[in-house]
Amino acid sequence: MKIFQSLIHHHSFKNLFRTGSITNKYLGKSSSNSLSKFSSGSTLFSHYRNSSRFSLNRFKGNNKPSILQSWKRAQSNRDPSKSIIYGIIGINSLILLGWQIADNWHFTYRDESLLKFMFENFTLGDHSYTHPHSFILAHLSHRSVIHFGINMFVLYSFGFSLISVMGAQSFLSLYIVSGLASGVASMLYKEYAYPSGYRVPPSLGASGCISGVVGTFATMFPFATVQVIFFPVPAWLAVGGFAMYDLFRCIKQSQHRIDSAGHLGGLVGGILFHLLRLRR
Repeated sequence: MKIFQSLIHHHSFKNLFRTGSITNKYLGKSSSNSLSKFSSGSTLFSHYRNSSRFSLNRFKGNNKPSILQSWKRAQSNRDPSKSIIYGIIGINSLILLGWQIADNWHFTYRDESLLKFMFENFTLGDHSYTHPHSFILAHLSHRSVIHFGINMFVLYSFGFSLISVMGAQSFLSLYIVSGLASGVASMLYKEYAYPSGYRVPPSLGASGCISGVVGTFATMFPFATVQVIFFPVPAWLAVGGFAMYDLFRCIKQSQHRIDSAGHLGGLVGGILFHLLRLRR
């Protein structure tokens, strides 16, 4: 008993349990093992208690992020290229659906009111002078599923690469400028290339914007390989070939269902926008 009190006087219980200073000489082997086990058990219990409190706090919602924090985290992790490309495709899809509804409504009920609304707001023609918003909306509008599919496929193929190089804001500006340039070129061509009184059908579709996107891509990466009807060719050759084809159609005044002047306007507008942007 005196020996045990002496040990207490020189050492704390904490040191005894941690270092096992109570040796077999004083307390025996079994006592030392018991103290070691008690120390280990206390440590495990303390860890379990702390982890249980942490889990309980999480269950109570103390560490649960708010809705605003979750939204900010999602915004910071969002890929801007996907938002822009899928956003453009989504808007074009909705307007395409509007055309399908208008066509079916006219076919079923012989009512042209919906078709008139679509033509006045989502096509580019003489009415655009009194409906200026159609200069933008016409480039988001497709009446044919095939026309829509081709344009959106090309946008999907080239858009992500350009956004990664230019940035989301510059790409969106490029897309809008190409569309406006396409609309101006189309209207000027219809005004001065055809004889007076000649009725030219209105234009619609994202082809002018796509021409600006593809033209900018070919300017930045002229020797990148692109597929044209399953044939790999350099980007500059593919874009140059389509430009020559559109120019030929404009000279021959054989536009009809294809607005070649709009294609060329979008192509030139997109390339000029990119070149002017480089000078900043």
